[in-house]
Parts: sequence; structure tokens; C-alpha cells
Amino acid sequence: ERLLYHESCLAHLHGRRMDQEHRFRQQAEKLSLQFREAMQMKTVEEQRLEHARECYQELEAARKERLSGELEEIDRQRKHLLGRRDELVKKRDEVEVQYQEMKQTVDRLREEAAKLQVDCKVYQVDVNQLPESEAKMKERQEQRQSLALRLRDQQEKNHSRRSAHH
Repeated sequence: ERLLYHESCLAHLHGRRMDQEHRFRQQAEKLSLQFREAMQMKTVEEQRLEHARECYQELEAARKERLSGELEEIDRQRKHLLGRRDELVKKRDEVEVQYQEMKQTVDRLREEAAKLQVDCKVYQVDVNQLPESEAKMKERQEQRQSLALRLRDQQEKNHSRRSAHH
């Protein structure tokens, strides 16, 4: 009877052990399946990450290329504008020199005209007071005409220079 009891206990323990082994095998299979799924998900995520990295690198390369092109264009425009500025400064300096020359000429002509006006008044007084030789009267008349022509020529030249620069 004792032997039967021990055998039944052994059978019961063996059954429990078999049940536990079966449950352990099921849990191991379940864990193994979960592990494989996790590894697959990890691989998919790594592929996504690598794809995202490649896309970012392509975008960055395109952005750098576009910026490089834009910088080259800006630099080209800057050089053009600097050249244009230099041309305009040179032109301004030339115009300033011409203006000073014309101003000096106009001032000189005004002085000569003022002298001639004084000479004219003196001449009128002389004519009224003293009879003057025909030759001297002609000479003064020619001087006045010559100065009037030079003044008119200079004014036309100044006017045409101003017109050419505007």
C-alpha cells in the first residue's frame, strides 16, 4: 500500500513536472516568438532610420548646392555693383573737373565782360568829350564783338556739356 501511495505520488509529481515543462516550453516559444518579432521591428526601425538619414543627407547636399549657387550669384552681382560704383565715381570726378573748369572760364569771362563794360563807359565818355580816331573806334568795336562771340561760344559749349551729362 505504501508502495502504491509512493507510486501515485511519483505519478502525480511526474504529471506536475510534465505540465510545468509544457508550460515552460509554451512560454519559451512565446518569448522566442516575441523576441523574433522585436528583432524584426528593430530591423524595420533601423531601416527606416537609415532611410531617413539618407534622405536628410540628400536634402542637406541639395540645400548646400542651392546656397552655393545663390552665394555665387550674390557675389557676381556684388562685383558688378562695385564695378558700376567705381565707374560712377570716376564719371562724377570727371564731371566735377569739367564743372570747375567751366566755372573758372565763366568767372574769367565775367571779369573780361565787366572790364569791357567799364571800357565801354569810358569809351562813351571819351566819344562824348573827344573825337576819337576811326581806327581806334574800330579796334574797340572788334574787341567787343570778339569777346561777345567768345562768351556766346563758351555758354554754348557749357550748355552742350551739361546736356551730354544729363
